[in-house]
Amino acid sequence: MRVLMLPTEDQMRGEESGIVRVNLAYRKYLPEFGVELVDEYDSYDLKAVHAGCNTENVDVALCHGLYWSADYPCNKWEYKTNGKVIEVLRQAKKITVPSTWVAESIM
Repeated sequence: MRVLMLPTEDQMRGEESGIVRVNLAYRKYLPEFGVELVDEYDSYDLKAVHAGCNTENVDVALCHGLYWSADYPCNKWEYKTNGKVIEVLRQAKKITVPSTWVAESIM
């Protein structure tokens, strides 16, 4: 299976976050299970998106959670990021989360 996973490796250069760590682990281990991770302009069978990286034609949303904007004074970028994540969740055919706790915040 050919999978376009966003962000791509190039898009993650110089960044460090939980999403980057998870994404790099997927890139390391998924090929062992017959998954070929492709570049953004290659053909693919499935599009998997972390956070709000891309909101078009999302097959699987890989959601690690949202910023708790109601619980503390947030920056504008946190509100914008939440909006992008929610848009991806609304459009995705399937959604995955790492825990029941994250699932509850989405439900």
